[in-house]
Amino acid sequence: GYDALQAPQYFGMENYETYSRSVIFRRMQGDVTDLASMFYMMRYNNWEQDPASTLHWCKTSWNPNGTYNCGNNTQGSAQTIASRYDLNTPQPSPDGDYVGTQRVPFGAIDTKVTSAMMMEGGAFRAVAINGPTRVQQPAWDYKSFIRRFPEWSLKPYVGMPSLYDFSPVHFSGDGPNTPAPFAPAPEDDDDNKKRNIAIGVGVAAGVCVVGVGAVLFFRMRRSSGGEYDEGRALV
Repeated sequence: GYDALQAPQYFGMENYETYSRSVIFRRMQGDVTDLASMFYMMRYNNWEQDPASTLHWCKTSWNPNGTYNCGNNTQGSAQTIASRYDLNTPQPSPDGDYVGTQRVPFGAIDTKVTSAMMMEGGAFRAVAINGPTRVQQPAWDYKSFIRRFPEWSLKPYVGMPSLYDFSPVHFSGDGPNTPAPFAPAPEDDDDNKKRNIAIGVGVAAGVCVVGVGAVLFFRMRRSSGGEYDEGRALV
């Protein structure tokens, strides 16, 4: 049960209050004001720089409660909103386990967002994007991953593109599907490096797909137009 997951060997990674996603959502939820900011929150992965992505057992200046000297490998690319296990540097915890730090092709594989306005009139509308986040990270490229880690070439990879560099699409139940009219996400200022905007309604985690869904009611911001390029957002 839940109590068992609070055992010391999990180092707070199964704790509702202390797990990285809980911390990040709690920190950033006030920045969500419209559909675009929801979308960007859902694609958020700044694991190299975000203190919330520090492995819980690693002792650092910003994580003084850590109990283990992790050297230069204190961060986890899965300890964020749009996880990317393929970017991990495997780092065992003090008991020798690799809790959440395995390097595997696994993580958030898409994002879907919608709003009350988009559901008006009984027509289902949503904005969705296929593939792991490339907002602050490189696009997922299977061929590149295999070149670096050839042991994964033994696993089947059938019927999927190598490079996932797609743009978000506005899906409409009563009309044609069109590119999502998002402007590039706002850049960070000096005082707000870690508060990049992104929350979403749905996420699926790769290989073993995990979905998180909700309908968030808010007012959709009028866009200035122009096709959104995720690769330019939230550097």
